[in-house]
Amino acid sequence: MQSTDQFKILSEIEEQENRLLSAVMKSDVSALNELIHDDLLFNLPDGKTATKAMDLDAYKTGKMKVAEISSSEREIKINDHSAVVAVTIELKGSFQDQTIDGKYRYLRVWQLHQDKWQIIAGSCTLLQ
Repeated sequence: MQSTDQFKILSEIEEQENRLLSAVMKSDVSALNELIHDDLLFNLPDGKTATKAMDLDAYKTGKMKVAEISSSEREIKINDHSAVVAVTIELKGSFQDQTIDGKYRYLRVWQLHQDKWQIIAGSCTLLQ
């Protein structure tokens, strides 16, 4: 892959990552629907696996509420029609009335699907 192509893809992924954080903060289900692939599998810190429908439902119903979110230590690796992102997320909010307040390490796989970058897989680990 040429470096200009790689730079373009890197910029696109960074933009999508920023859109994702904004959508999570605002509980923007429409934006999340665009950013998440229909076949998403996402491993949560408790070991459960979430799907796109489960994720969207959490925001739609208000089960997931985010008060603050920020990212740091982002690493992106580009592979043809996919990108892998490792990022530290500082998150404050609640899920089903349980307080969330910590740093998490996320791993997300973005896939180019019908000319759009979408998250198809990921995981999240609580950092101590």
